[in-house]
Amino acid sequence: MFKDLTIKARLIFMIAILSLMAVLLGGSGIFGLASVNGSLKTVYEDRLIAMGQLDQVIRIVNHNQLILAKSLSMDTNQVGQEMDTIGKNIEHASKVWAEYMATYLTSDEKKIAQEFEAARKNFVNEGLKPAMAAMRANDSKLAADILHAKMTPLYQKVQDPLNALIALQLDEAKKEYEQSQSFFTKFRIFSMSAV
Repeated sequence: MFKDLTIKARLIFMIAILSLMAVLLGGSGIFGLASVNGSLKTVYEDRLIAMGQLDQVIRIVNHNQLILAKSLSMDTNQVGQEMDTIGKNIEHASKVWAEYMATYLTSDEKKIAQEFEAARKNFVNEGLKPAMAAMRANDSKLAADILHAKMTPLYQKVQDPLNALIALQLDEAKKEYEQSQSFFTKFRIFSMSAV
């Protein structure tokens, strides 16, 4: 079959085969890059952003406790402003939490998030707001009692599910990384054997 072909036809045939191989290898390379890009996007959008939001919420919760504790020894003229700050922080934490809940959540993550949401609601309504009201009424003894007797155990119920959510973010990001590494290894073997 090849004996009857001219050198020109043989060269055209070989160039066509090599060009087809180059296109296939290039296309598979673009496919591989797209897959890695998708994994990186998932880690960023669904895990890293979520981790930042969870961090922000717990920092606000901790900051509110600190403000309340510092208010116990403040001049009564400054207490109102500090309680206003706590009120704004509660709203800001709720906004950040709503943004977190709008991201992709696994079924386990939804369950833990609901647990956190209920615990945070109890912490705010049964601990933080009554302590704020006591401080606004200049009853620092009652506020201190609420801080120590109610808020401390309620905080633990807030902290535990939030720590579980953070651990889950790390686990899910690790799974995505491992899948990406597995794909890379398979793709590398395919590419090297194709060459």
